Amino acid sequence: HCDRAILGTYDDHDFGWNNGNRREPHKREFKNMYLDAIGESPESPRRGANRGAWFKYSINANADDHSSFLVDVFLLDERYERSALPCETRRAFCEHKLLIPHSPERAWCEDFLLGGPLGRGSCCDKDEKIFFGWCLLNSSRSSEHFREACDPTYEQFGLRSLQLSPDGRTLAPPDGSESLDVFQGSPFCEVLGKAQRRWLRRALLESTAPLKLVVSGSVLLANPLPQVCASYLDLNTSSKTFNTTVEVPCTCGGDNLDCYRVAQRELLSMISSSTSSAGCAVVLTGDFHFADIKKISPGKTNYSQYYSLSNNAVKPIYQLMSSGMSVSTAKPAACASFHLDPLGLRTHPECDFVTGPNFGRIVLETDEENEKVEFDQLPEILSQKRVKHVRLQVLSGVEPEKILLDTAFNSITCIEL
Repeated sequence: HCDRAILGTYDDHDFGWNNGNRREPHKREFKNMYLDAIGESPESPRRGANRGAWFKYSINANADDHSSFLVDVFLLDERYERSALPCETRRAFCEHKLLIPHSPERAWCEDFLLGGPLGRGSCCDKDEKIFFGWCLLNSSRSSEHFREACDPTYEQFGLRSLQLSPDGRTLAPPDGSESLDVFQGSPFCEVLGKAQRRWLRRALLESTAPLKLVVSGSVLLANPLPQVCASYLDLNTSSKTFNTTVEVPCTCGGDNLDCYRVAQRELLSMISSSTSSAGCAVVLTGDFHFADIKKISPGKTNYSQYYSLSNNAVKPIYQLMSSGMSVSTAKPAACASFHLDPLGLRTHPECDFVTGPNFGRIVLETDEENEKVEFDQLPEILSQKRVKHVRLQVLSGVEPEKILLDTAFNSITCIEL
């Protein structure tokens, strides 16, 4: 028993499979091993046999003073029901790798393109066929299924199976005449799964907490621009020599939510809708072996085509990414390629990300001069009116009091200071 509970959720390595998804045969056992490690009660609903480890905790909820500063913590499970990687993210990469007899990625790519229950590839083809295919047809707009398949802001979005006709022009619930891939019951490539999405939408909208922390094992805001993930020398037909370099593009980093663009849009819509009436939202994440702080704002921006909030959004969303805590997981890196911030989402200079051992901290600043309350001091009774600012920080894992990154925002308007 811990006097102060450890709140946490897992990501791929805790789940037993690098970049793993719902095909993991021992996912229930890995989930319970993780919950054992953080001290979760044996009676916790998070241990349910047919569900992931998602849950909501409220910090300061039982304080006698009903005006106390409430913090709601939403722990997501982004592995238990996660679809395999969308086909379009690694198709070109795998087609290239299959041409190389002894490529270390060959087995993975054979499964990706040729495996799966129906032998059509284990990758998920729903996003490209439905959301970025059928949904873009003018004729689809009159369909009774348009909103539930094409509008991530709609409360009924993606909650039932929809199947595309062979010609790609008709979308309807399956009638049993076609073989269905049991792993693709939603009309898009899942990250959370239907049950968790229903719960999260309701829990976020019902939350009146001034601060909502959404804990995501996978990075929500990364880099949505295409990146070169392989290159090879091609035959120059005029000289008959292999001297032409061909670059193979990939549409995301391989495992973050930029790979699952439809699921990402719905999650951003849920979070931003929940803050339209009350509260500020911060996404807490890790995984990338470095740390930074990002922010996306409502309205038309230079990144609107990649990251869009709900139509009623009026406040920004912040992302505090911190990893890793030790010298074995924090990896030194140059300000280039994967570590760049081409859309300018960072609240600090692009190259000021942290690559050494680090950890994140959230500080609540009150209207009392120089008074700061860290989360390890909660539950203190903090009046909502007294908390003026929320401060997001990344600190050194070598010199624990050394602040490396620091961003603050108003606790009511959520506007960065």
